[in-house]
This record gives sequence, C-alpha cells and structure tokens, in this order.
Amino acid sequence: MSESYDEGIERLRALVADFPSGRRVTWARMFNGDGIKLDDAFIAFIGSKGDLVAKVDAAQVEQMIASGNGAPVTMGKRTMREWVRVGYTLEDELWSSTLSDAYDFAAAAHSRS
Repeated sequence: MSESYDEGIERLRALVADFPSGRRVTWARMFNGDGIKLDDAFIAFIGSKGDLVAKVDAAQVEQMIASGNGAPVTMGKRTMREWVRVGYTLEDELWSSTLSDAYDFAAAAHSRS
C-alpha cells in the first residue's frame, strides 16, 4: 500500500478514538483495506489512495457528490448507491462528520432488523 494509505489508516484510527465510549466499533478488513464495523456491519474503510470510503444514506451520498465533498464508489461496473468516497486531502472535520453519519446509519439499520 502507499504512504497516503498508511496516513489514511492513522487518520481513521485517531477519529475512531474520538468516538464516545460505548460505541460498538471493531477493526476489520474490507476490499483489501482496513476499516471499521459496527457490530456485523461495515461502516467505513480506507481506500488504496488513503481516502475514506463510508456507508451513508443514499440521499447523503448524492448531496456530498453534488457539493464536491464526495465521490461515487464503483465496485467493478456497479456504482454503490450508499457508499461515498471522501478524498484524502479533505478536512478532518468532513471525515469525522461522515464517520459519525456512517455510524448512525448503521445503528439505525441495525435497530430496524
């Protein structure tokens, strides 16, 4: 992996450490990258170029893309409607709010199941 990937992992670790205690977050591998899960659901991982890839509501993905704060995530030929890519160079504040939204999205889905 690249230097930016390693820096992305460190950035993600720091942001997860700032989560309030009691959040059920664990580390795991996803798509050849390191990421985090809430219980059994993946909520975010670091892309190969050090960017944050997070699972949030589809409407939020569209809004983030439209505002220039996110990019679509494509796996093979399929664009993932509930995943957004937040660039490595974007602010920690955006990464943090996106992670928080991903956690809330996964928690809400978990409570519905």
